[in-house]
Amino acid sequence: CPINHHDAKTMVEELRLHPALLGARGQASADLEALHRLLLKLSHLALFYPNLRELDLNPVVVTSNKVHLVDARIVFD
Repeated sequence: CPINHHDAKTMVEELRLHPALLGARGQASADLEALHRLLLKLSHLALFYPNLRELDLNPVVVTSNKVHLVDARIVFD
């Protein structure tokens, strides 16, 4: 950490569901740039909060124009 934009893009492209994020069955593609930005911002948390122990985001919903964090759990030392 932190990751750069290329790292975030590569991480998303390695997901098994990546083809679905590009648009499947007539659906619009997901806002991958918003997802990349989220990953970049999250990667900086460890720098600003070195006592960050756990980060759980579940689910993360990516639509055609937004990323929604439905629930989050953050644990610090």
